Amino acid sequence: MFASFRDFLGLVEDAQRKRWGLVFSVAVLASLVDAAGAVMVFVLLKLVNEPEGDLEVPVLGNLSERFPDADKSTLVGWVAVVMVAFFLLRGLILMLQTYLQNRTANEAGAIISRRLLAGYLRMPYSFHLTRNSAESIRNAYQAVLDIVSYVLVPVVMLVSETLVVSAMLLVLLVVAPVPTLLAIAVLGPLVLLILKLVQPRISRAGATVVASHEANLRGIQQSLTGVREIKVLGREEFFVEKYASGRSDLARAFYLRAALTDAPRIAIETILLLLIVGFLGATVITGSSVDDSLSVLGLFGYAALRVMPGLNRALAQLNSLKFGRAAVQEVTGDLEMLEREVEVLDADAEPLPLREQLALENVSFRYAGADRDALTGVDLVFRRGESIGIVGPTGSGKTTLVDIVLGLLPPTSGRVACDGVDIQSNLPGWQAHAGVVPQSVFLLDETLRRNIALGLSDADIDEDALAEAVELAQLGEFVASLPQGLDTVVGEAGARISGGQRQRVAIARALYHHPSVLFFDEGTSALDNKTEKQLIEALDRLRGERTIFTIAHRLSTVRTCDRVVIVRDGRVADVGTYDELAERNVELQQAGN
Repeated sequence: MFASFRDFLGLVEDAQRKRWGLVFSVAVLASLVDAAGAVMVFVLLKLVNEPEGDLEVPVLGNLSERFPDADKSTLVGWVAVVMVAFFLLRGLILMLQTYLQNRTANEAGAIISRRLLAGYLRMPYSFHLTRNSAESIRNAYQAVLDIVSYVLVPVVMLVSETLVVSAMLLVLLVVAPVPTLLAIAVLGPLVLLILKLVQPRISRAGATVVASHEANLRGIQQSLTGVREIKVLGREEFFVEKYASGRSDLARAFYLRAALTDAPRIAIETILLLLIVGFLGATVITGSSVDDSLSVLGLFGYAALRVMPGLNRALAQLNSLKFGRAAVQEVTGDLEMLEREVEVLDADAEPLPLREQLALENVSFRYAGADRDALTGVDLVFRRGESIGIVGPTGSGKTTLVDIVLGLLPPTSGRVACDGVDIQSNLPGWQAHAGVVPQSVFLLDETLRRNIALGLSDADIDEDALAEAVELAQLGEFVASLPQGLDTVVGEAGARISGGQRQRVAIARALYHHPSVLFFDEGTSALDNKTEKQLIEALDRLRGERTIFTIAHRLSTVRTCDRVVIVRDGRVADVGTYDELAERNVELQQAGN
């Protein structure tokens, strides 16, 4: 019953476990208070109905004998005053319980959600190449919300309501054992039967919710990311219907859960009402004392106010635990995977700038699930300050080569060594001195300033380094033309600026940290000829200071490189100066087309 909660709790911090201990302690206290409240209601009703001098109350005995100087009115007044104070205290305790259980559950959800995102970002780059981002988004956000709503809060309420119901039943057994045992005999099997019928269906609905959340997220992402092409092709209806189908599955799972969760309440209330009517009928038929019956019925009435909602809520929480089980399995599965596989990087790693040479020593690489290597036996040595051009047909392995040199992909065999040090042994130190301009530019829906100094708060941005990067990337004139300058918001994925401007922002970002090695993966492809020429001239001024790798499809971009590497079918086909290679290779001409 508590497997979902136990699995989840096993992955939270010790401080959170202690907080849950406090939550359950308050739940126990609240149940005892409710039981005591039931006793007080019975005592008060008994006092009101009993004749003067015969105030006999179970457990407490004869109150007239215990308090001989107090008449009935005085005793009733005392009990009423105590009850008022007691129920005020009860209200405060229940408010405290509600506050603690919801705070603890939601804080646990926030902690787990943060751990998931942190873990995903620290996973190897290859993990993100093979996993759909919608699955990670679902687990880090929606699945955690589902766990809070359908597991963490319900498990506390289940314990609390079970204790309340148990305490109330104990009081009823003492006061009226026969009717109570009869109610248990009738309701007990009914509850078990309902659970057996309902819970498997609720579990399936929970699994449907988890799968539908991912499918719906993926549908929205694809539709909005590709809105330009979708509108041009007139395919809006296809994507809407595809999303609507998945959303209908989600809606069905939720309304089935609601209906199945409510079924036990309706059945139990019906049976209980029949039992009360039967009890009244039995009282009349057997000629039992009406006063005694009224006291017992009063107690049953109060108990019903607590037991019935409590029993219904307990059953609802049981169903919620079943419903949330699938979300728990997804999240705990990812957390366990992240614990095993996440990259542990040294935040205080020694800097590893390129001082002399960068060597690829018999480097081969194969993507997971592939049947052949993407790169095979690459042996290259690059000297500090060189400008290297990398050309080759699409799919030849150029970008894979750059990702390996960046340290994003570890070689399947061989190594990449910076001044004799394997970069995989000190990735933070190496990547802190590397800058990359990707083929597809990633931009935040933020200001130019925050996009260039990516991941830094405004207070931590070096304004001098920012200004230098803007000028080197040929962004100065564009920024000066903007009313808000570097504080201009670029829109989602840079939608408010042109493709060339987006490319220049990416170049400025790469230059901001003063890297010793720069990688341009088609990094000038969106620039016009004039801007590209200006950028190449700016990069030429950096030669000798930085080692520059350029993957390009234009001849003009690699013509001035010190050396050009031709990659074909995952192998280095040739290396030399541009003029040397132009005499014996057609790849350079193809790259310029």
